[in-house]
Amino acid sequence: MVTYFDAIAFGRPEPRRMPGPVREAREAALGLAGFGILYPVVLGMTVGGSAAVSGALRFVPGVLMGMAALGFGNADIRRRRAALALALLQIVVAVRFSGISGLDAASDLGVIPLLTVVYACGISVVVLYLLTRPQAREWFGVV
Repeated sequence: MVTYFDAIAFGRPEPRRMPGPVREAREAALGLAGFGILYPVVLGMTVGGSAAVSGALRFVPGVLMGMAALGFGNADIRRRRAALALALLQIVVAVRFSGISGLDAASDLGVIPLLTVVYACGISVVVLYLLTRPQAREWFGVV
């Protein structure tokens, strides 16, 4: 790997830096993955096991999208395609399972399940938008 100082000292080209939209998409996907891991844990501790399973299944595409986003630095087009497909799948799963089935104490949670659906859909739309920007397309080599 060529470092910045090697590039200056030996006249080599500077290493490519990840463009802003790709970096922001990676951060958003990792944030959704972190939320998708913590939400079922908190739900299981407060409401119960069946609610935790329901909450965990709701965020499986988001966690997988976060794992795909870890490889954005390699500019691998397969990672981009996987992240785009998983973002779409996350929206479908979040909307499809937006009900609070499996929660025994639904009245105690109030608007929290709805907010998690809005959060998951919002972050997925942001990832879709950022990965289709011209800088991101150029980074991944999409024509």
